[in-house]
Amino acid sequence: MARRAVMDEPLAKLIRALLEGEAEILNSYSRPVAKALGFLADHFHQAVTMQDVASQALVSRSQLYRLFRQEIGLSPLQVLMALRVEKAKSLLSRRRFNVTEVCWAVGFADLRSFERAFKRWVGCTPKAYRKNVLSEPVPAEPEGRRRPP
Repeated sequence: MARRAVMDEPLAKLIRALLEGEAEILNSYSRPVAKALGFLADHFHQAVTMQDVASQALVSRSQLYRLFRQEIGLSPLQVLMALRVEKAKSLLSRRRFNVTEVCWAVGFADLRSFERAFKRWVGCTPKAYRKNVLSEPVPAEPEGRRRPP
């Protein structure tokens, strides 16, 4: 059984910032890592090879892996998976797309690899995640505040 990946708070902050287009977060990384992160954020939904990422960062694959491990604590592939899974969580929390459509939208080539990666990062299947998220009650509004018409 695969070890569950853990997304600690600094990684979660990085992934959210990348998905929301907050480029200033890249300033805290070396130039090659910043270039690679920018490329991953822009292309995570496509078929991306680590050679593509290394080329964009102007370093070798082995140097890219070394830099990512030193600065982020994960490999570039793990960061790519984290981006895909976080975006999938966002899409699954809406009813607009089914699980297979979400799988393709975030860059996975097949449903099986998507479900495995999702379960590894989140701890449950995409279907179970959606069911859990959609069954949570909507928080009540505080007294004295009204919704706009």
